[in-house]
Amino acid sequence: MLEERLKALFGVKKQMKVGDYSSPATQTVSTGDLLIDISEKMEKNKIRHLPVFEGENLVGIVSHSTVQLLAGFQQELSLTAKEIMTKDPYVINFDTHLHDVLKYMMDKKISSAIVKSADGKYSIFTTFDALHVLFNVTV
Repeated sequence: MLEERLKALFGVKKQMKVGDYSSPATQTVSTGDLLIDISEKMEKNKIRHLPVFEGENLVGIVSHSTVQLLAGFQQELSLTAKEIMTKDPYVINFDTHLHDVLKYMMDKKISSAIVKSADGKYSIFTTFDALHVLFNVTV
């Protein structure tokens, strides 16, 4: 029943672009950055996902839940982003239909996607962003 109601809501708005609902990735980390520094960056900037770069190449994503889990163990604070990141993150174009992204995230049970715009800038779409979209279409 819920699925039918969501289809009715999103059926009209299927042309929604994921990039319009993602948050700019204003902060990133490098593969060599330490867990302690990543944790501080997330707390300071109030963010839950950080793209990981090796030079100019996007190679992964680090989530707040992973950082919090590992930061609880003192001996793990010297781990690097390369060691804790999710490799080969889900990357889509800015113009990808929101419906397609939501379906993929549900099917794969992932909490974020990295969105790349035509000019090469990155943003992040998360399950929290999906909740904002749902909230806004149901009022």
